[in-house]
Amino acid sequence: MTSDNSVFSFLCSCYLLDDLNPDGFKCRICLNITETSFSLIIMPMKKNSYPKTIDLKVYDKMSIIPDICRFYNEKKFLSLTFLDDNLNQKRFMLSLANSGLIVPINRIDFYIIPNPSFIPDGSFNCAKVATYSMWCEIIRNRFYSIQKDDYEYVHPMFISHCSWYILKERIAKILLSDEYIVESPTTGKNILRWAIKQIRIQSGKLSSVLQQFDDDNVAKTHGKSIKIIYNDSARHHCKSPLWTDEFEKLATDICKASILCSHSFTQGELDIAEKVILLLLGESGIGKSHSKPLIDPKSPRFNDAALELFNYIVHLGAYVDMPISQAVDDLTQFSLSVYQALFPEAFTFFDSKKWNSFMWFANNTSTIFKTVFPDVWKLWYFIGTAADKHKAFKSFFAAINLFMIQKFAENQTEKFDFVMGYWDDEIRKISLDDLLIITSYINNEFNL
Repeated sequence: MTSDNSVFSFLCSCYLLDDLNPDGFKCRICLNITETSFSLIIMPMKKNSYPKTIDLKVYDKMSIIPDICRFYNEKKFLSLTFLDDNLNQKRFMLSLANSGLIVPINRIDFYIIPNPSFIPDGSFNCAKVATYSMWCEIIRNRFYSIQKDDYEYVHPMFISHCSWYILKERIAKILLSDEYIVESPTTGKNILRWAIKQIRIQSGKLSSVLQQFDDDNVAKTHGKSIKIIYNDSARHHCKSPLWTDEFEKLATDICKASILCSHSFTQGELDIAEKVILLLLGESGIGKSHSKPLIDPKSPRFNDAALELFNYIVHLGAYVDMPISQAVDDLTQFSLSVYQALFPEAFTFFDSKKWNSFMWFANNTSTIFKTVFPDVWKLWYFIGTAADKHKAFKSFFAAINLFMIQKFAENQTEKFDFVMGYWDDEIRKISLDDLLIITSYINNEFNL
């Protein structure tokens, strides 16, 4: 082992297998780590053979079992079986960990970072005991040592993968804690009863409001909004067997009436009207059970209840009548403040990328994730029952962005506008129950 200020080398004996040498051969290897690269010099232990250099950054990942390290990507692999000293593999791993060249995926697999972010000083390589926990602790310490001025020198993949590795452990501990359990209705019937309590049904209100459109001046004033509503209705498709053309017309009428009830309609909100009508019909998306309607669907009172409940839901987030750029800015600043206070790993991730506007939030500020989560009423119930609804709403956005760091890292996303291409599809894969627990943690622990 040798080390100076710019180069680190580690030498040991191995048995090497790769896609070009399936039978393998004994060799000496020299791991060289510089400020800008790392490589493996192979010196075969046989006559008429010459050293060759392997660029390890061509591999994406590495897996380990006792005495063996296997580098691989989709097309090729390199397997090293360490000989002579059973500590050689562990010292080899310490060298990679101390240089920021590996980040754990699990106890067997690691991401390979293309270039080192640190030069090892060799101090760990004389350790008599070198365990998985020790490698991980070194990697964590390297990550936490990063300062703002270091961003240009630390490889972005190290920051991305390490941020999620540490966050994943912290999130798991919060999810296992009993302290932040979220009270959530287990049946649609409970949701329906809660929802009805949130509104005051005014008899004949929907028909009365719609009659105002008979006035040509009113229709002309709101012509642009009406056009958006009709376009929303034209692309809308509901898969529920309870849905009929009559309810499609009701959803459209509710949206039209809302613009005369001090609401600025946004494209996509017809999906909320659909959810409201289905809930009143007894379908909540929670579990497989259906409840009986509390109001006769054929009565005018049903229509009036749907209008009031729609108006209640669209105003849960308090961004419904705010310019989208202002809403995104407020959500972004809140999220970054949360990360700086509670999740410094996430703050380092976003700060290093200079992502100071989470524009992908714009996808969900008006529809409040209706098209993302089939059991979205759990979220709306959580926000609706919070002491500070606006804070709860913002906390959910901050929580969902934490989980998405995994995808940002896996996709190696460096430009925030690329996020828009996969945001909704990826968050559909996240458990809403888990998201609500982390939201509860943020809502309780972060002080404005």
